[in-house]
Amino acid sequence: MAEGGDNRRHPHNLQGVLRLAVEAGAADGGPAPAEPMSEERKEWLRGALAEVSKGQLNEVEQMKRCLAVLQKDGMSATECEGEEEQMDEEDEDERESALEILSELCENLDNARDLMVLGGLQLCLSQCLGHVQSGVRWRAAQLLASCAQNMPEVQLHLLAIDALPKLLQLTDSDPHPTVRVKALYAVSCKNIFTITIYLTIFNYIHSFIGLP
Repeated sequence: MAEGGDNRRHPHNLQGVLRLAVEAGAADGGPAPAEPMSEERKEWLRGALAEVSKGQLNEVEQMKRCLAVLQKDGMSATECEGEEEQMDEEDEDERESALEILSELCENLDNARDLMVLGGLQLCLSQCLGHVQSGVRWRAAQLLASCAQNMPEVQLHLLAIDALPKLLQLTDSDPHPTVRVKALYAVSCKNIFTITIYLTIFNYIHSFIGLP
């Protein structure tokens, strides 16, 4: 292991491992030596890779726990109109925290894809975007935005499950300004399907104003 390597911070993902490998190669200043890798370096590499795998597994488990929290409550604004004051404050905080954690985790593209596979985007769309609590609605829109940005696969999935019309509806008519802003942000993140989005927006406005 290179001198001073013990002070190097261990990487938390595969990109970090690869970056350290490149840096180590560049530090040699020449072609790799012909002798086999030392046992010390093998042990360090095994530990780094194990840490990466453990971290990724932990993140998937975190997402599953967050989805379990969101599944506990399926009340929507239409089902619970006028009952906002009666909602349990602790449960509301749990749902909002779960959405915030998911949004942070899904800044990682692999996690965004995993959330899609776990059915998290569908759950967010069906139970959170129309929730009676505005804090849940805007955090749900934020989560969809986090997953959609720079991820064509996720963008296509969101279009397939009709997320766009619901986001547009929030942008147009939600009484809370934060919800409207976050919904618009989520729409803008689907940039890979710009033409489809523009056509959908046009059709939505067309039908809304009642033109033939």
